[in-house]
Amino acid sequence: MKKKVLVIGPLSSGHIQNWLGHYEENNVRIITCHKFLGDCNYDFRCSFFINQFISFLLFPFYLLYQFLFFRPNIVHVHFLSSYGLLCCFLPVKKIISIWGTDFNGRMSKNRFLNRLYCFVLKRYDIINAPSTFITDKLVSYGFESKSILTLQYGVDIDFLSSFISEIKHDEIIFSSIRNWDSLYQIEELIKVWEDIALPNYKLRIFGKSNNPKIIKKISQLVENSSANIELVGFLKGSQFYKLLSESRAFISIPIMDGIPLSVLECMALKLVPILSDIPANHEIACTLHNVFLDTPLNAQQLKDLILKIVLESDLDNVINVNHDYVCKNADIRVNRRKMFQCYNDLIKKV
Repeated sequence: MKKKVLVIGPLSSGHIQNWLGHYEENNVRIITCHKFLGDCNYDFRCSFFINQFISFLLFPFYLLYQFLFFRPNIVHVHFLSSYGLLCCFLPVKKIISIWGTDFNGRMSKNRFLNRLYCFVLKRYDIINAPSTFITDKLVSYGFESKSILTLQYGVDIDFLSSFISEIKHDEIIFSSIRNWDSLYQIEELIKVWEDIALPNYKLRIFGKSNNPKIIKKISQLVENSSANIELVGFLKGSQFYKLLSESRAFISIPIMDGIPLSVLECMALKLVPILSDIPANHEIACTLHNVFLDTPLNAQQLKDLILKIVLESDLDNVINVNHDYVCKNADIRVNRRKMFQCYNDLIKKV
């Protein structure tokens, strides 16, 4: 007889769908209070009402109702600083997946949040950390390593391999792949690109923001810039990967992060990384050459790195090492099976 798995988190992000794939071993129900208008292959219930703030205020009552009637054997919660807080008291075996931005910085910079998050995390049987860096932080806060599953769901390597291209355009393209929140320094990158002023070099900006003010500001910065910048925005699926694969290098320069899937995807596509100098990036990217930038962003440092990427042929070694890392550690099929085994192990303890 199939058991019941209740998954709780921001369904709109796509992370939950990627974790589950086509999981049919047990019955799954997903609960979210983020507005979601897309397709989902699972039984999902959305409690979005008017706006996000009101939705979260009402969510605990909706959550309790769903929990009592669905009666799950285990619960998998995503995102510590919202759903993780609201779900920690559910009387059932629980997994929580930390995503990175919901954890990094906040615990070390704010004593109250440190104590609150530690209290919350201790209410979960398994903590899923996306990187060794976050696992080490958790251990330093007193959590036992046996209760931590260090695992990011990873990328579809076979799918991405079909987009790897040795043919590059006449323009040398550098692609910014992160969303436009201030954390990712996209505004700073656009401003700095004007100072680089290298002929035949293009900055291609992917991503999006849910904040209309940020969208307007980014659009105006690009429109008013004299540099060669193409604002692509958010694309899905094959259209995105085809355009991205035209790049020589990708740029991901957040001031803090976990292990972002977009970076793993670019490494799988054999693009040269340009990354912010933070622990999570050092964990996953080849350091045979210095591909790391200081924060805040420095125009001369970025210009020097871009010239090195274009002129140095032995950076192919970096590309291949990074590609091999993704194949070994971030194959979505392998990592899903590890998570589903964690489900089964918890279910056996019920």
